[in-house]
Amino acid sequence: MAEDISGIFKPEAKNIIKIFGDADSYYQIPDYQRSYSWGDEEVEQLWDDIYSAMESGDESYFLGAMILIKTKDGYFEVVDGQQRLTTLTILFCVIRDLYGDKLKKLDRDLILISSIQDAIKSLVKGKYRLKLITQLHYQNEFEQEILNRVNFPTTALTKKQREQKKSINAALIFKQKLEEIEKKGGIEEIKRFAEFLLKKVEMITIT
Repeated sequence: MAEDISGIFKPEAKNIIKIFGDADSYYQIPDYQRSYSWGDEEVEQLWDDIYSAMESGDESYFLGAMILIKTKDGYFEVVDGQQRLTTLTILFCVIRDLYGDKLKKLDRDLILISSIQDAIKSLVKGKYRLKLITQLHYQNEFEQEILNRVNFPTTALTKKQREQKKSINAALIFKQKLEEIEKKGGIEEIKRFAEFLLKKVEMITIT
């Protein structure tokens, strides 16, 4: 008789604010996973898909599935989905650093900016939502260059430098994209995008 494994897997549809903001939303990239590898094409495709969905008036946008394993230390080990999780975290950090103060003036209850900050680092437990344990030095570098505050370079990076520094490269792409929509619609457009990202973009988590 075949073993019933239907109760082992728990698929749930969640929006981004729940994926990054629930009480147990802490993720770690295990040591068998490669480090962050998305380049221009993947980062720009992610942005274009989300922004196009918002512009089209879509009720939601599906960003795919994540496969997770619940660990004993309270984290979800990411089996599949680490590139998307890491890229979204970088996007949150760019919005926080470039537009946090401006958004606070529009968001008097601070709900939006608090959600962005909480998606990066829990406002309750004070620990980062995403932990990269593929290599210790990479986690330290990610904290210093992205999580604590995005370390935007003061001079243009060469193509080789951008290929070597994937996280900073992604941050620079998002900076350019956000500045373009700010020119188009002001800080209100940034707010509209951030709200769509948090509330309308969805993923399925399979635990």
